[in-house]
Amino acid sequence: MKHFGYLILFFAFATSLSCSEDDIPNTADPNLFLGVWKLESSLRNNVAQTLTDCDKESTLILFWFSQADPDYNAEIFRYEANESGDCVVAQQIINASWRPITEFDAEGGATSAVPLTYTVGDTLVRLELSIENDILTLQGEMPIDGEMVSMVKTYRQLRQEI
Repeated sequence: MKHFGYLILFFAFATSLSCSEDDIPNTADPNLFLGVWKLESSLRNNVAQTLTDCDKESTLILFWFSQADPDYNAEIFRYEANESGDCVVAQQIINASWRPITEFDAEGGATSAVPLTYTVGDTLVRLELSIENDILTLQGEMPIDGEMVSMVKTYRQLRQEI
């Protein structure tokens, strides 16, 4: 019985050493993501897409969220030219949600992520947001013309001039 007590004490000690605050990555600063972002470039299945002037009007808007209500705090507007050549909204997604999170895998490893999720028909789309050098990158699989394709889009934040 004495050995059983030592065994429990050993496992309790080993467990306390296996995971520390340093093992859990910091979630991304949400303030870096807030704002209005304009499309700069697009890759579809690793092939660069030629963007028209209307494509470059496409916008991603990320609003503030609260932990109590983290849903529907992003909007996506995709523009294209109509028959008369005017840029018009071709697709509007207003049911999108985003927030920085920490995800844990089955082995207990943690990674920081900033998913953007929305639905297209019956398909749940989850794309990953990241920021580097003031460029927001949106990447993942999304449905286009009925098939799932790999997309990487970059956006530049619109800054208000004072």
